Amino acid sequence: MPETDEFRALAQELTFIERAAQHSADLVVESTRKITPQNVPEEMVSHIALNALHFYVCVEDALSRIARVVDHSLPTGEQSHISLLRQMAVELPDVRPPVISEETFYHLDQMRSFRHRLVHAYQERLEWRKMADVTGSIPDCMAALHQDLERFRTFLLAVHAAARPAGRTSRRHRLDPKGR
Repeated sequence: MPETDEFRALAQELTFIERAAQHSADLVVESTRKITPQNVPEEMVSHIALNALHFYVCVEDALSRIARVVDHSLPTGEQSHISLLRQMAVELPDVRPPVISEETFYHLDQMRSFRHRLVHAYQERLEWRKMADVTGSIPDCMAALHQDLERFRTFLLAVHAAARPAGRTSRRHRLDPKGR
């Protein structure tokens, strides 16, 4: 297992990445509210797609960090994106619990597929009707992901705390109430 200080740092990093993902998710939701069946401006659809893509990239970055730091194994190759999701959905005995739930896996797999179509330009222009379901599921995905990451951060910090030598305390805890 890596130095547990890496686990503590990873827990903090996951918080920052989650905030970035949440910001993109909020922008998708806010922008989606401005669309009506009668009014689907192309620039708004592009804006939503860009923020949905950023949301997924943030999440994938968080999962990649976990794969590198905890698992010491980051998938590569043509199937790397789906392989990463699958890796994060299973327990690695004696290493870590599953990082994401089945529900989160399902949502992220939908986002992964959307990301693939968007990045590889399989269509000339974005069509709202083809992306509305995926972007509409982002709030549910974010809620499930938040629970998963909170649970995983707790795991990381517990491993970090358990690995500290018994007599070692932080400077703050060594000080008496008067700060000496």
